[in-house]
Amino acid sequence: MALKVIEWDGSHFPAGLDGLPAGRYVLEALDRDDSLSRDEEMGLCAGLDQLDRGEVLSISDVLNGIRDGLS
Repeated sequence: MALKVIEWDGSHFPAGLDGLPAGRYVLEALDRDDSLSRDEEMGLCAGLDQLDRGEVLSISDVLNGIRDGLS
């Protein structure tokens, strides 16, 4: 079953629960904002631009760089 996100005002039955089959459910409050910050979005765009230009490292180069940094 797909994840269903609902908005609830604390008193009225949420319309997002309409159509769910009978059964047991777990509700968890989502208090965080999953949207990207401006800096995060700019960083992702910069990384995608580098990929488009072919500026990539092999996984072995990345792992070697990590290992070098740890020693």
